[in-house]
Amino acid sequence: MFLKTIRLNKLLPGVLLLTLLFFYDIFWVFYSTKFTKGGESVMVAVATGFEAPIKLLMPHLTSFNYPTTTCSMLGLGDIVIPGMYIGFLIRFGRYTAFLNTEKQPSSSPRNPYVCPAIAAYSLALFSCGAFLVIFNHAQPALLYIVPALLGATVIFGGCIHGDL
Repeated sequence: MFLKTIRLNKLLPGVLLLTLLFFYDIFWVFYSTKFTKGGESVMVAVATGFEAPIKLLMPHLTSFNYPTTTCSMLGLGDIVIPGMYIGFLIRFGRYTAFLNTEKQPSSSPRNPYVCPAIAAYSLALFSCGAFLVIFNHAQPALLYIVPALLGATVIFGGCIHGDL
């Protein structure tokens, strides 16, 4: 419902929002341990102690005693905010494809942003899961998602397609 209701109209607010949330997520997962009495990450404490529909739980499939109660969590913000940015890229890609078909009517309209954005998001989630298993420590998903999405935007939008 959030993605249908709130939309980005320009690239800059999306980039700023992702960048600020990138640093916010990193701070509360890694550096908040220095400011708490027990040395526990505030983000981990809130995510594990708060029962509400703000997180997705995924059981660890690498455990030798599967099924297990050990789960990884993905916050709703790790889905909704990148989804809002990808939604903008989809609309922008449709617009640029429409403009390109007006200039070159023989070319078929295709959106150059959809596949790279979805692939970047998927690769980022896979990387986050892999580093979670490797380091056995909570990982801020936006640490992987933001560089992947912004990198895909710059590479495919700026360098390859020439839209930026």
